[in-house]
Amino acid sequence: ITKFDVFEFLEMEIKQVVLALDTVLDNYAEMDNDQRCDSVRRIFDAVERCLTTDRTLFEEAKKRDLSVAYVSSLHSSHVRLRELMGEMVMEHLDDNSFFKHLAEMKEILSGETLKNTRRFHKVIADRASEEDMKKIESTLAKRIVLRD
Repeated sequence: ITKFDVFEFLEMEIKQVVLALDTVLDNYAEMDNDQRCDSVRRIFDAVERCLTTDRTLFEEAKKRDLSVAYVSSLHSSHVRLRELMGEMVMEHLDDNSFFKHLAEMKEILSGETLKNTRRFHKVIADRASEEDMKKIESTLAKRIVLRD
């Protein structure tokens, strides 16, 4: 049995959201509002899962004094993603600003967020004791499986 790497899964989840954003952005003009709404709702749900999982990871790392400098950068990206989603909820799907916000969301996720997530995960994996890693992986795996 291959060991399940929860950190790789989390990175893969971000990449999947970026791919979904690419698809929506590429096909936006051809989609009707029902298709747009459904796609964006699924993207928002996926982004929210990623942010919630990362928040859990931040808390677990903090408990074990494993915090690192780029956590603040990653946190800033999370704040901006939440702001964007909040703004987009108030916008109409046909507004240019809605499309621009989707593109900004993609840039945030595919750029600094993914890079800082990888760095953060590596630092945690390198610095945490074996016992701490088991606890962190268990907590994250439960969150992934149960989606709570």
